[in-house]
Amino acid sequence: MNAATLQPPASDDPARTAERLGPRLYAIRRQEEEDRIAEFCQYVSPKFTYIKIHLIRPVEIAILKLFGLYARGRREFHRMEVVENDIAVPGLPPALEGYTILQMSDLHIDIDPSLVETIAATIARLRYDVCVLTGDYKNLTVGDSSEAVALLKSLRPSIRTPAYAVLGNHDTLDMVAPLEKGGYRFLLNESVVVGRGEGKILLAGVDDPYIYKTHSIENALAGAPPADARILLAHSPTIHAEAEAAGFDAMLCGHTHGGQVCLPGGYPILNNDRCPRRFISGRWTHGRLQGHTSRGTGGCGLPIRLFCKPEITLHHLRRANPEAIANSPSSDLRPSSFVVRPSSFPRYRGRLAPSPTGALHLGNARTFMIAWLRARSQGGEVILRMEDLDHPKNKPGAAAAAIEDLRWLGFDWDEGPDVGGPCGPYVQTARRALYADALGKLVRDGRAYPCICARKDLEAAQSAPHVGETLFYPGTCRGLYPSYQAAREAAGGRLPAWRFKVSDGETAEFEDVFCGHVAQDVSSFCGDFLLAREEDGAGYMLAVVVDDAAMGVTEVVRGDDLLETTPRQLLVYKALGLEPPRFLHVPLVLGPDGFRLAKRHGDTRVAAFREAGVPPERIIGMLAHWCGWAEEGESVSLSDLVGRFDLSRLPRQPVVWRGGTTPFANENMIG
Repeated sequence: MNAATLQPPASDDPARTAERLGPRLYAIRRQEEEDRIAEFCQYVSPKFTYIKIHLIRPVEIAILKLFGLYARGRREFHRMEVVENDIAVPGLPPALEGYTILQMSDLHIDIDPSLVETIAATIARLRYDVCVLTGDYKNLTVGDSSEAVALLKSLRPSIRTPAYAVLGNHDTLDMVAPLEKGGYRFLLNESVVVGRGEGKILLAGVDDPYIYKTHSIENALAGAPPADARILLAHSPTIHAEAEAAGFDAMLCGHTHGGQVCLPGGYPILNNDRCPRRFISGRWTHGRLQGHTSRGTGGCGLPIRLFCKPEITLHHLRRANPEAIANSPSSDLRPSSFVVRPSSFPRYRGRLAPSPTGALHLGNARTFMIAWLRARSQGGEVILRMEDLDHPKNKPGAAAAAIEDLRWLGFDWDEGPDVGGPCGPYVQTARRALYADALGKLVRDGRAYPCICARKDLEAAQSAPHVGETLFYPGTCRGLYPSYQAAREAAGGRLPAWRFKVSDGETAEFEDVFCGHVAQDVSSFCGDFLLAREEDGAGYMLAVVVDDAAMGVTEVVRGDDLLETTPRQLLVYKALGLEPPRFLHVPLVLGPDGFRLAKRHGDTRVAAFREAGVPPERIIGMLAHWCGWAEEGESVSLSDLVGRFDLSRLPRQPVVWRGGTTPFANENMIG
């Protein structure tokens, strides 16, 4: 069934529903539903149901009450959070700029009928153009669905726009007809065109891909007309690869509940899906596909949530070109995925940010060790983020090698590209939409402008600048070009870069945890610095600010070669309206010539030590000795150092490596 023929709602005739879903898939799903009911009746007697409801559930509740968690869980169950997410679509027409999709998922609404009032009160204050629901409307996977249907019907008047829905694994085909008569429109492997003005959005929906596996993207797209944006609704993120291959711009889904009952910090105890953890909650990307997995609007099993609030999501369509974002008719930037409230992450959150431009060496490892110990000594969380924006310098396999080296040394992390987490993706090249969003605000507010200066003047933009590498920019292009397009024409078609406009005499100052008070007149030190380059849409200065804010980093621990760049980043934080983290810059490990470690200083790669048979505890012991936390020659593990961490013992002078070319090391090789 295609978009052109999806007009009348379903009748009570099963043949009509079978035609829409597809006869073969309808037969499979109907048989699966009947088999599940039969299996339930065979193995789950009325006596068991009585025991479950009247004995087991009270015991579960009593245990939660014993630990003081039940009341909290009930409060969080109704503490609805509105999550806002931007979907960047290349070439999006102006008519669709800011078009907003309200998403609800996993209501399981019959588990607590008062949820209807909570949802209605929340969405009453929201502005949106269309509503979508991504499955699981009743609590149990079998049994009567009449209460869930009635409650959903009672909610429908509170939804002020058309509402499109897909079925989840808790739902049955018999729910479709009564809910469509109640004002919802189901997409049973079908698509429909929605939009605003001349702008058209293809909204496709597929049947449950998780349990019933009766989804068909091919059927949903059959006969679909051209559209300016293509969005897929599915109950589970399981089919993200299929959605990306089909050319969808975005995929909206649910099923996972974000864990529903999580550890502090929102870390899910159970995946509740067959996907990697990065797909379990919030924004994610897969190739060119942008996705969002809702934490769910309700809850299943018990009407509680712990460290995982229910969500209603507002997805805003934005043009991928930063200039289009800058020219948005809205005068204020919408709260988006790069804006984080400090209360979202009450604990210490640090980060490790390797770059795949080369192998992890002793200097990197020492800085990362200090950052890791700083977090763990305070009971905090560690994030691993791969900063891979410097494409020309990236080495194939370097990202995976860095993770392998860190794991070998004993590092662990709570969130990262290999373990997922609520703030992913954790690879910068997969976060371009966030950078474009932030850049759009800066352009709109007059804090960024296009620059067409030659490439040799822009080489510092993509990589993190280090001491002695800062270039002063005199503002050659400032005010010359009224728009990005005008600058591009002046450059003969070459794509301009973006610079941050620094006001005359503009300064920034802060208290570094280790280095003390730092102040800098940015206008005279470097002038209008680079934010973004033509190839990637983001440079170090913008990306690091956006990512640290979006990931809730509370303190940045890094080498003091980046100390002089911090005032520039503080100006970006201020311009974006973001609260900066604390900063702690530590001395580097240098070669005997006084420069940062490089190949000319010998093989200082962590991998070289591993290949030579040096135990990781020996390397950690050497690094700890350099910091004043271990005796010379001592072997020690990272975890053993947590209790020894003492910032006051860290030397204020850089470590000088004198190891030559041999991969073997001892403390006599430093000076």
